[in-house]
Amino acid sequence: MKKIRLALLLFIICFLYFLPSHNKYWHPYDEGFMLEAASMINKGMFPYRDFFILLYPPAQIYVLALLFKIFGAYFAVARFYTILVETLICLLVFYIGKKVTSSKYALLGMILCLIVISSYGRPIAVPTWPAIALSLLSVLFLLNFFEKERMGYLVFSGFFAGLVFIFRHDAGLWTTIPGAAGIWMHAIRKGKYGKSSAAEIAQETVRLLSIYAAFACFFIAALGVWLYKNQALNDALRSLFMFPSEYIAKAAVPFPKFCFNPSMIFHRGSLFIKNNQFYVPILTCAASAILLIIDIVSKKILDKKIISLTVILLLGILYLQQVMIRTDLPHLASAFAPSAILFAAMFTSEAPIKNMLLRTARISIVSVMSLFMALLLYIAAESYLKETFVKAHIKREIEPVHFDRGTLYVPDDGRDAIISLVAFVKDHTKQNEKIYVGNMDHSVREFNQYHVLYFLTGRMSAVKYYELCAGLQSRFNIQEEMIESLKRDKTRFVILRSYGTDESSLGPLDKFIRENYKLSTIIDTAHIYVKK
Repeated sequence: MKKIRLALLLFIICFLYFLPSHNKYWHPYDEGFMLEAASMINKGMFPYRDFFILLYPPAQIYVLALLFKIFGAYFAVARFYTILVETLICLLVFYIGKKVTSSKYALLGMILCLIVISSYGRPIAVPTWPAIALSLLSVLFLLNFFEKERMGYLVFSGFFAGLVFIFRHDAGLWTTIPGAAGIWMHAIRKGKYGKSSAAEIAQETVRLLSIYAAFACFFIAALGVWLYKNQALNDALRSLFMFPSEYIAKAAVPFPKFCFNPSMIFHRGSLFIKNNQFYVPILTCAASAILLIIDIVSKKILDKKIISLTVILLLGILYLQQVMIRTDLPHLASAFAPSAILFAAMFTSEAPIKNMLLRTARISIVSVMSLFMALLLYIAAESYLKETFVKAHIKREIEPVHFDRGTLYVPDDGRDAIISLVAFVKDHTKQNEKIYVGNMDHSVREFNQYHVLYFLTGRMSAVKYYELCAGLQSRFNIQEEMIESLKRDKTRFVILRSYGTDESSLGPLDKFIRENYKLSTIIDTAHIYVKK
């Protein structure tokens, strides 16, 4: 009963900390395409076949679609759901931490995770958060299996690892690879203690891995059959494996140069940690790897704690891919959970270190990482408080704007434009009428910040490739498909965002729009065209 009360208390504390940010952020692109996808599901459309969700498997949009059916299609519904998932992530960090360190340090890891995730704020319902939660659930059950050797824990670990794949297929790999490595190490440890032969150890490894992998394979196979039966498999493969490389190449942001000047710690703008914060997960994994090697050398045995730490370390290394793709707060936050657990585990070790050099190395590593984490904790808390309560977002003032589907805080420089655009679409189109929102020049690989208009106005996209992604709509063959969609639905209005580009680079879609539509209204950077 005490354990249940503790879990409930920690869950409530984390949830209440996240809650004030539920409507404080304007994130029209990522939020817009996920919410519109869920809306299209509820209107009888099928993912990939009828509309694209680039990069992601379909589980998240079906969860959102179900929530919209129950509670209504509102921003708050998706955001409260996301806050619940983020709260679960923090709780799982605590309980996984307890497996490899003491309760007080596990609590420290949870607090770090809570504050770093909330520093990003913006509880946007992208599939990353449920994928992380399910990944951590899988690891927790796997660590329980190492400890108690009950087959049920291994089954549940494989089950949750399989679920990860249908939320984010890449995160599924990040989960199963460390899991498989841990199972292999567990079989070796168990075999050595039982004085088993190499063949017997290999046989036991295969048996355990088969049980673990069965559920992941089941979910992947079930998803493939389901997509095939609905004539969406080819497009799903394009969405998940072919197009993402171009998207990632455009979305990538290079690492800032590492700041080696410790005096910048005292700079008013905290430049030392602001420059180095994206290195913190990398440094944590590197430091944990060194400390793990020290433990192995000191203990000279392969125990359960070392196996558990190895699984978490591999998970942390694979999650670094998030920061490698893009150095911004969302990707730092989504890569941080394993790092919080690894950092918490640095403070406790069961291995007596007699070697002075190894003991000094451990103390030095823990001290340096404690400094980095303390600085990161400071700027993360400052960012959360500033954006949530001071109403400042990326150095822009934000104020509440009331829409039919909820209240959002929108930056000053875009508030009037989005209000006018929503009003225009609602005044000039019917409820079931389709529109198209895109770029003035589709060869420009830029994300369109007016994408959220679909959800705000309750209108559906006239084209399958409603999600304007870098490297996707610049393809001429896709533009030809979009032209056919505009013709088929006799789309009356298209809204194009201008980037001041040279029209000599226009492709077939841009030429089609110029020839068949005339400019009706200009609102900020949005050019609204009506069919001739």
